[in-house]
Amino acid sequence: MTEINVLTETPSEKSRPGVIHLKIFSRAEIIRRTLFTLLGFWLVAILCILIPVAHFVLVPTFLLLAPYFAYLKWQQNAGIIGGECFCPECQEKLPLGAMKLKWPLATSCLNCKATIRILKS
Repeated sequence: MTEINVLTETPSEKSRPGVIHLKIFSRAEIIRRTLFTLLGFWLVAILCILIPVAHFVLVPTFLLLAPYFAYLKWQQNAGIIGGECFCPECQEKLPLGAMKLKWPLATSCLNCKATIRILKS
């Protein structure tokens, strides 16, 4: 697990420091996650064969979506698993769950509904 110092910022120019915890995926983990995504979509496609009439749409849809979502997993080499960030407007703790790592991160405060950007500091 890696820690990164960040800065939470609102459109009204208020900011506050914080920390984000990252999980860096090894090559084996990336391959495993990609294969699970691909096989999961294919399994759903196979199960959709049993649904009368709808299988004409569902099976091709899941077969076509499988490589797309597997490719997205393949590109993801790290993921956010948590952190300690606070809203600059109301000082409430921001819930940082599993998020895609693409800077700047965007979230909103559950308390004051402010739009918050999270930047590397």
